[in-house]
Amino acid sequence: MGAGYYEGASLGYGCSQLMARAGRAESLRLLETAFDAGVTHYDVARLYGYGAAESAVGDFIAGKRDRVTVATKLGLLPPRGGRALGLLKAGARRAVAVAPRLRGAVRGAAARTVRPGRFGVADARASLETSLAELRTDYVDLLLLHECRPEDVTDELLGFLDACVEEGRARAVGIATGPRASADILAARPRAAGAVQVENGVTARTSEAHPELWRARVLTHSALAGLGALHDHVSSSPETAGSWSAALQEDCTERATLGRLMLAWACFANPGGTVLFSSRSPEHIRANARLDLSPARRDQVERFAALVARELPVQPARISSTSGSTPSSSRTDSAPSQDSSGRVDRTGA
Repeated sequence: MGAGYYEGASLGYGCSQLMARAGRAESLRLLETAFDAGVTHYDVARLYGYGAAESAVGDFIAGKRDRVTVATKLGLLPPRGGRALGLLKAGARRAVAVAPRLRGAVRGAAARTVRPGRFGVADARASLETSLAELRTDYVDLLLLHECRPEDVTDELLGFLDACVEEGRARAVGIATGPRASADILAARPRAAGAVQVENGVTARTSEAHPELWRARVLTHSALAGLGALHDHVSSSPETAGSWSAALQEDCTERATLGRLMLAWACFANPGGTVLFSSRSPEHIRANARLDLSPARRDQVERFAALVARELPVQPARISSTSGSTPSSSRTDSAPSQDSSGRVDRTGA
C-alpha cells in the first residue's frame, strides 16, 4: 500500500463548505453533529474555506484527537487574502440571488483565484506545516495530493512524502484526483498512492470503469452527483414515478429517498473503504450516519442501480476530481450530501 496505511471509517464528513458557505459557529455545530452521530473521519484541505476550514477543524478536534482521523491535502492553495475574499464571496452570493444571470461570471472569477499545481517540495512542506498549525496537531492521518497529475509526482516529492510518514507527520499518504490520473499514478508511482480518493456514484461509476484503483485503500466522494437529473427523470411522469416506486417499494418522487439510495450504492460499491459526504443540514448529517446497509437494503440498491443504468446515461467519471463544484464531494442539500477533493454538497440526505 505504499508509505503508511490509512485504516478508514466507513463514512467521512467532507469539510469543503466550512468557513465558506458556513461561518465558524455553524461550521463547529456541523462538525459536532457529525461526531455525535458517529462519524469519525474528517476530510479537509488547505484550499477549503479560503484557507480557513482547517482552523475550524482544529478547534473541533481539540480534546478528541485520538477519537477521530483527519485527512488534509496539498497542491491547491487558497487565494492570497482568502479570508477577506470569503466575505466578498458572501456578498457575491447575495448578488446572484438577486440577479441569477451573474452566476457564471461569479463562479469563473472564484475559480481563477485558486492557485493550482503546487507540488514542489518547498511548496509541499510549507503547505503541510501550515495545515498542522491550523489544525493544531502534530500529525494528520492521511495527507493527499490535491488534483495532482502523473507528472506532478516526482522523485523529490516522493522522498518528501516518505519522510513525512517516517517522521510521523502523516500516518499515510495518497492522492485525491480524477480517475484516469489516479490509475496512471497508481501504476507508475504506487508509493504515492497508498490511498486513493476519487469520485464514485451510481451515475458516474468509477468502481466499474477503473476497478484497478481498488488495489489501494479507496475513499470516494460525489455519491449524489446527478441527484437533480435523477429526481427530474423519476418525477417526469406519473408512469415513471409509479414504476420506480413499485420496483423499489419506496416513494421515489422524494429527493431524500433517491439520495439515500445513491449514498447506499456508494457504500456498497466501496466495501472496506470510506465514503465522504457533506451537508449543512444537521438532519441530513444524522440521517446519513444512520444509513441502512443491511442485506435487504443491498437487494433494493441493486434494483435501483439497474433502473439508473437502464433509464439514465451513466456518465464517465470526470478527468478532474474537483472539476467545477464537486458534488461532494457534493452540492445540493435536500438529500444526503457529500465531498472530497473540493466539492460542496451533493450527498445531503
